[in-house]
Amino acid sequence: NSLAAGLQGDLSHFSDGENKINAKQRYLDKIKREIDSHKQYPRRARKMRIQGDVQIRFQLTSQGEIVNVSVVSSEKSQFFESTILDAIRRCKPPGPPPKGLGRNMDLQINFSLD
Repeated sequence: NSLAAGLQGDLSHFSDGENKINAKQRYLDKIKREIDSHKQYPRRARKMRIQGDVQIRFQLTSQGEIVNVSVVSSEKSQFFESTILDAIRRCKPPGPPPKGLGRNMDLQINFSLD
């Protein structure tokens, strides 16, 4: 038992760092889900079966609000840029970001017909 307890103690230090990484990833996943929930596939792109990715850059406030959004790159930009910016304007803040998460974020949003 004491050997197992000692090993558990050693692993807990590793787990703390991993938990911080996981907390950051969970938060980013939450932001992405919120954006996806407001994202509407452009009619014309759907009709033409066009798919693509949009890389966005934004800042997070201390309350988790998404501000200063810009499109960094966009495949088929004429279809997806305005759609993604509209979706982000409708997003609700996912809550304060976890400690250690930077304020400047880059995120890739996918538009696929799958």
